[in-house]
Amino acid sequence: MSAYPEFSVQALSRVLFRDFGLTENAEIILAYSGGCDSQVLLHGLVGVRRTVHLGITAAHFDHGLHDRSAQWAEQCAAWCASYGVEYVSCRRAVEKIPGASVEAIARRARYHWLDSIAEPGQVVITAHHANDQAETFLLGLFQGKEFAQLAGISPDRPLLYRSETRLIRPLLPFPQRQLQRYAERNGLSWIDDPSNRDTRYYRNYIRQEVLPLVVKQWPAAVAEMGRGARCIRKVVQQDRKRSGTLLDQHRCPAGRTAFCLADPLNMPELFNRYPFELAGLLRTWIHSAGLPLPSQVQFDSICNDLLQRRFRRSALHGGQAVIQLFDGQLFLRKDLGPGNLETLKWNGKPVSISRLGLTVEMRRFVAGGLDPGRLRERPGYLVWRKGGEKIRLPDRKHHSSVKKLFQARRVPPWERDYLPYLVVGDEIAWVHGIGATHHFVSRSGNAGISPTFTRLED
Repeated sequence: MSAYPEFSVQALSRVLFRDFGLTENAEIILAYSGGCDSQVLLHGLVGVRRTVHLGITAAHFDHGLHDRSAQWAEQCAAWCASYGVEYVSCRRAVEKIPGASVEAIARRARYHWLDSIAEPGQVVITAHHANDQAETFLLGLFQGKEFAQLAGISPDRPLLYRSETRLIRPLLPFPQRQLQRYAERNGLSWIDDPSNRDTRYYRNYIRQEVLPLVVKQWPAAVAEMGRGARCIRKVVQQDRKRSGTLLDQHRCPAGRTAFCLADPLNMPELFNRYPFELAGLLRTWIHSAGLPLPSQVQFDSICNDLLQRRFRRSALHGGQAVIQLFDGQLFLRKDLGPGNLETLKWNGKPVSISRLGLTVEMRRFVAGGLDPGRLRERPGYLVWRKGGEKIRLPDRKHHSSVKKLFQARRVPPWERDYLPYLVVGDEIAWVHGIGATHHFVSRSGNAGISPTFTRLED
């Protein structure tokens, strides 16, 4: 996408329909903050709408980070009403996570909301411009980001990993000074968020202090950094394609468990890969789960420990996810937190366990499942492991330790404590990873049923 000489409605129209290939009757969701940049984009889209049919919905996400944010949302609604533009909003406080960037958490929540409201065929547009691209490039450079992370802001990509909603940034060819001139010429008003001037934030410091000095010495610096980011992006796209192929070769869908955020990886084969291949594969794998990458220091530590074959586990994304090696496979799973789960009475109907993000339901299986008739004889309960349990397997005369059965059948340790047993009366009827016990198994080839665990978000 080449730079344009000056921002205008006509230039915006060319970017939308020529560079991004939008067609007339396109339906657009504008991520609308009410700041200068998004105000210019909204005004420009309304101008484009005068010549072609363009469906515009302005979507405002209030993170509740400022005392006046509710007033800003009302002002955005009023501006949209004056333009005859549909307006939707959402207020959701940012859940602060130790060690994680508030800006990154807020952006993730905003994009998930935009994805949830987008209808099939709608395109999400943000107001990122050429200065944002230059700031991102410098920020990555100063923070020692790897080559792939210097590719900057992508002009066109899925809104979220595997999302069917397209995200485009039509203002990337235009520097901020052009957008400000457009706003002044057209008498636009906008919201001035004072947090954007707080130079305690790295991006703001670059915006307020560093970039103006660079541009003063090298007037074309913003455009040149944008060109550099585009060149890097071409190389990165090829690298991601290769990493995606490696992921398909090494992932093990059959090993995925209830708490997995992505298919596990076959580690013995990965040890034969070059370090840069392993790093690219891990990035793609973490990204496939919809998680942000850890810090560069943590990511390098994970890669080095894996290559040295001394890896055990590492927490990611503020401790909400865990990478763990077990039985030759690398798992990316939800961090389950402390135990102390309550016993649940169960009548065989689906039940949600929100704390674990799971639904438990009965499904019909072939011989070897639970006998439905036996389940109706006494009340059923979902209980959690306490330790020391013993069960009698079908067609065996003696009881066996559940712990030893877990070990023999290679049940991952995080499943042993967090997936419940089914108890009928005072007897264990079924244990995940092991199956139905002697008194409750279906007999004579009859089809049995079995509890199944499904993630709530799947």
